[in-house]
Amino acid sequence: ENKMADISNRENLFTEAVNQQAYLKMGFLGFQGTGKTFTAGLIARGLYKHIKADKPVCFIDSETGSDYLIKYFEEEKIKLMTSKTRSFAKLLNLIDEAEQKASILIIDSISHFWAELVRSYLAKKELKFMSMRHWMPVKQEWSIYTEKFINSKLHIIIAGRAMWEYDFIEDEEKIKEI
Repeated sequence: ENKMADISNRENLFTEAVNQQAYLKMGFLGFQGTGKTFTAGLIARGLYKHIKADKPVCFIDSETGSDYLIKYFEEEKIKLMTSKTRSFAKLLNLIDEAEQKASILIIDSISHFWAELVRSYLAKKELKFMSMRHWMPVKQEWSIYTEKFINSKLHIIIAGRAMWEYDFIEDEEKIKEI
C-alpha cells in the first residue's frame, strides 16, 4: 500500500505526444532489380509536390540509377541534381551540401558506401577480412553518417542492397570467423 502511495505522488512521466520530427527518413532494402530506385523516385516526386518544395531533389548515386529517373523528374518539372560517387568521405560532405541546397535527398545505394568504408579499413590495417574485433572502429566511423541521416533537416530516402553472403574463414590466429 505504501508503494502505491509513492507512485501516485510522483509527477507524470508521460506527456502528450508532439510531432518533433518534421523530416522524412526512409530506407529501402532489396535485391538487385526489385524497384528500390524507382520507388525512391516516386516517393521523392510525391513528397516534393506534397510539401510544395522549391529546391531541387539531390541524388547521391553509386550505381547510375539517377540516369533512369531523369525523365520522370523532367515530366514533373522537378530539378534533379546528382553526384556519382562511392566515396564515404564525399557522402558526408554531400549530405551537408544537400541540406543547404535541396528539398529532398536520395542516396542509392548506401551499401556501396559501407563497402568502401570496410575496404578502406582493411587496406589501412593490411587485412584480408574483418573479424569481429575489427567491427567497432568501422561502426564508429559509420556512425558519423547515421547521425547526419537522423539529424539532418532534410527529407532523406536511402536504398540499400540486400545480400546473403556469409562464409567461415580462418583468421591470422587460425580462429574460425564468420
